Amino acid sequence: MEYFIWKALAGKGAAVFTDLQNTDDVISIKRGRKLTTSFSDNAFFEMNARYPKDKLLEDQVSNMDKMVLISPKFADFLRDKALSEVELLNVNIKDHQGNFSSEIYAIVHTTKVVDCIDQDNSDLVWNKIDPDLISGCYALVLDDEKIGDDDKIFRLKHLEPYLIVREDFRDTINTAGFTGVNMIEIDEFEA
Repeated sequence: MEYFIWKALAGKGAAVFTDLQNTDDVISIKRGRKLTTSFSDNAFFEMNARYPKDKLLEDQVSNMDKMVLISPKFADFLRDKALSEVELLNVNIKDHQGNFSSEIYAIVHTTKVVDCIDQDNSDLVWNKIDPDLISGCYALVLDDEKIGDDDKIFRLKHLEPYLIVREDFRDTINTAGFTGVNMIEIDEFEA
């Protein structure tokens, strides 16, 4: 089975957002900790002032935190799939004029963390401050035998900020035609 890193790809004129604001949960989100009951109702992303002409809202929007931030339509699509260990955290989005959108976007937040990096065949730089984290990755290889049959969306232990998507589920998302979605092949990934 093939696996992909789930990222955003801002199209021409597409809005690009700053980092997540008005919450203390950013690290918890990037590490895959459960948040549904404690996540801030006032959290928001703001359109990046460095790109004042880019206002188009795609189904997945790029942001400085590299979180998977999706439209209400895309969130409904994922809710219908009843994915285990995936939370959709509602967030507001603010335009260049400082106005909040009437639509509530969502962060795709999976709490499934899988210890499946083949460390012997990957090219990794370990964090000197926290030796349990990877601070650089120049070649990533996964051990398929450590990934469960139900693991459609998950995080990698030691490299938690990135969401991994199984090939068949990537195809399901691509077939639905959502804009702004970018799935990177594992062997093309560098961090």
